[in-house]
Amino acid sequence: MDPVTTDTDGSEVLTNDGPTNLRVKRAIQKREMKMTPRVVLLQKGYEALSHPKPVDILDPKPVDVSDVQSMILACLIPSNVLHARPLICDVQRSHVAERVTIFVMDGGVEFVTTNAYLFQHVISFQPTVHLVERLTLVPMSQSQTKKAPNNSSENEIVIKKAGDFDEEPDDPVSRIELLLTLEQLVENKFPCQIHDEKEFFPSLDYYSHVMDVSPMFSLDCEMCLTVDQEYEVTRITVINEQEDVVLETFCLPKKQIIDYKTEFSGVRKEDLEGLETTIEDVREMLKTILPPDAILIGQSLESDLKALGIYHPYIIDTSIIYNLSGNRAIKTSLKNLAKKFLGRMIQTDHSRGHCSQEDAVAALNLVQLKMKKGIKFGDVVLSPEKKERWWRGSSLYMPITPYVRGKGVKEFSLFYDYVPEECVSRSMTVFSSNNSRIANDTVLKTVSTLKKSICVVVTFDGRCLITAK
Repeated sequence: MDPVTTDTDGSEVLTNDGPTNLRVKRAIQKREMKMTPRVVLLQKGYEALSHPKPVDILDPKPVDVSDVQSMILACLIPSNVLHARPLICDVQRSHVAERVTIFVMDGGVEFVTTNAYLFQHVISFQPTVHLVERLTLVPMSQSQTKKAPNNSSENEIVIKKAGDFDEEPDDPVSRIELLLTLEQLVENKFPCQIHDEKEFFPSLDYYSHVMDVSPMFSLDCEMCLTVDQEYEVTRITVINEQEDVVLETFCLPKKQIIDYKTEFSGVRKEDLEGLETTIEDVREMLKTILPPDAILIGQSLESDLKALGIYHPYIIDTSIIYNLSGNRAIKTSLKNLAKKFLGRMIQTDHSRGHCSQEDAVAALNLVQLKMKKGIKFGDVVLSPEKKERWWRGSSLYMPITPYVRGKGVKEFSLFYDYVPEECVSRSMTVFSSNNSRIANDTVLKTVSTLKKSICVVVTFDGRCLITAK
């Protein structure tokens, strides 16, 4: 009879003196896997791979530094409190990592490794002279700045660049060029015919080819909270390019309303009394007013289309064609876009709530302005020169240390040209000296001793190396 020993969890395992119990071994491996961090590349990460190259990708498509920062934050911050998930990769079980070490090789510090498989993935990104700032300052939305702790000098919001977009005029852009691609529709979670045809209805019975003369219609919905804790459409407004209202109606939700959210929706109980218009009626109304080549405009329009239960192929979204944060995942509100680019104050009457017609006109005017000013107007992500100007302006950012700690990660420190001998569970080190040997030795020593850890190396020449085990 084969000798038997007891594993740490109390299960019986056959010793080396006899044949290995394969099922028990697999169970132990599965348990260990659940306690190990893992990095899984997403499509954007695969396209940006620089080494080793996949067979089907000839040339990598470098990502932006903001994408690298999002990935770093995902390595440091548990997924349940992460504000925006990275587009490069899915960082799984980062909370179980005993150590997360980030190394940034600033200008002049080269990182060389002879072992091509020391890191699991090598992602290429667009280099920038402001690499350290772009990684150590986290862009903040207006709502985040209000919630951010600011009771010490460490937590102060940093004022950085927004850029004056009127300084560099660009060539006008057509409405066709502003249409969201299928990839953008999927990435921004728009209802899509390819993926969601069973759940959503087509906006029209048929569609025709869209052209530069195809009409644009701006759509905005207001919603109320129903008994199942979901938001349903209670008002819809559609205007044409001349700002004429072509559809304005209240809509009776299918379920009982428990909160009219009047301060946001502008809808009151008396607006819906005696109303018989349903969401199905609204869909039929849209079919009667929209031509087959209609282009729909809106701010975060995916929410409106989902609430209406429809999909539409031709979309221009102001929250995507404009960007002031430098991070596609952080979208600027319509109120702030209207204030900056239209010089207009909207959504100011908190007692009466938002006006769907006012919001629809603002979104339309922003698209019309974009068409005149050019594709780069109002978007700091598109061109490197505007990104650099953005960093010397007046946008809001928070240093990475208080930002990470504010997400519940208490043990995180940022070091410059110094790696403490004592173990730091989560840290970021910036090597800004020209002593490449010290930097290389430190990184290689860290990676070679990895166990239940994540290590990221960002180089000034546009490489991001990552491994987790």
